[in-house]
Amino acid sequence: MRNVVRRGGSQTLTADAYEQVRSDLLAGRYSPGERLVPAELADRYGVGAGVLREALGRLASEQLGTLEPNRGFRVLDASRQRVE
Repeated sequence: MRNVVRRGGSQTLTADAYEQVRSDLLAGRYSPGERLVPAELADRYGVGAGVLREALGRLASEQLGTLEPNRGFRVLDASRQRVE
């Protein structure tokens, strides 16, 4: 299990989880097309499933993946997306 690195200050646990998963996506730790299950990621990052779902929703809004109801998060090809 990897724990989300807390930065302290006013940053929320959801923001910390978002940044860690986003970093892992952009680093290629997850393959395009791979399905990520929030409960499994929550265990991996040491946060609650709700926190992870919120972070994945934010990543989906950035087109780094798609949320699939009752299935999880499908990773898109980050190299084909414009990442700011």
